[in-house]
Amino acid sequence: MRFLGTCLVVLACIGFGLGLCGTRLRRIRVLRELERALGLLAGELGTSVRPTETLCALLARRCAGDVGSFFQSVVSALPTLAERPFAEIWEEAALCSLGCLRAEEQALVAGLGGSLGRFELARQLEAVELCREEIRSALREAKSAYPAEKKLCLGLSVSAAAMLAILLL
Repeated sequence: MRFLGTCLVVLACIGFGLGLCGTRLRRIRVLRELERALGLLAGELGTSVRPTETLCALLARRCAGDVGSFFQSVVSALPTLAERPFAEIWEEAALCSLGCLRAEEQALVAGLGGSLGRFELARQLEAVELCREEIRSALREAKSAYPAEKKLCLGLSVSAAAMLAILLL
């Protein structure tokens, strides 16, 4: 029985380390998809005369994962546009759907909603490109830090598992 309990503790420690690695990978995927979505948004804004609501619906169909959910949340809340400003809808969707991002990255995306559909096209494009560049920078940083974080997470979890196994046996 003691051996079985030790095995379960070891597996839990290793699972925790793998879970942390998965969280880091998810953030990288979301940043990559968000950067792509902002590129699509900038391209659509610059070449078409579609309203912001239509662009969000288009992006909801074209994006995957959390970013697709983000744009779908915006589209779903658009019927309340008469009662709430678009910026508030955008911000709420960003905070709810992009939870795997760091707080400053969420705030950056949430703040973009205040510019979309509100200012002239050049300012909107500038805001989207600025946000996209910041997301691109965060993506580069996350991708370069991931190998070291992966080693750290797995190393610490395996070490903790080994120490606990020694203590329990």
